Amino acid sequence: MREVMHVLKGLKVYVTHRQTNQKYTIAGFSDQNTRYITFTLKDREGENPPREISLIEYFRERYNRELRDQDMPCVDLGKGNRKNYVPMEFCVLVEGQRYPKEHLCRDQALSLKHISLARPRDRMDTICGMVRSEDGPYGDVARKFGIEVEKDMTSLSGRVMEPPVLKVRSSTGNVEVL
Repeated sequence: MREVMHVLKGLKVYVTHRQTNQKYTIAGFSDQNTRYITFTLKDREGENPPREISLIEYFRERYNRELRDQDMPCVDLGKGNRKNYVPMEFCVLVEGQRYPKEHLCRDQALSLKHISLARPRDRMDTICGMVRSEDGPYGDVARKFGIEVEKDMTSLSGRVMEPPVLKVRSSTGNVEVL
């Protein structure tokens, strides 16, 4: 579990317990499971004295949300020394974040490289397989709606261009060609 927490720290999340598009950065995780976390709740209007409340009660009263996973640590979305614990079930990772390659072992790095750098022929075969599958755009469902899809990929002619010559000026002022 510690390895997972280490990997998630610093990633951005959305919260689902309230309506907002704000992104929060994971600062860390709680030491205790959700069911044991309590804090002092101050009345916003100042009419009632501060009271000790559990995180579970707080989410029930404030957001009308029941927690399913009470035996997991919470995500800390606070800044600086302020803690802002949110149960993991109310956090969704923001898409498109880069995974730091330092966290990958050698086999994982090679596997990721193999997946992301598929040869053009392999990519073409994968795409054609998806298009021709029964649940794909060439299947029965599409035909029932009167949709016709071309099975073959579009052919294009092209050429490979040489990389441009790069000229840089050195610290002495001389122009060097790379």
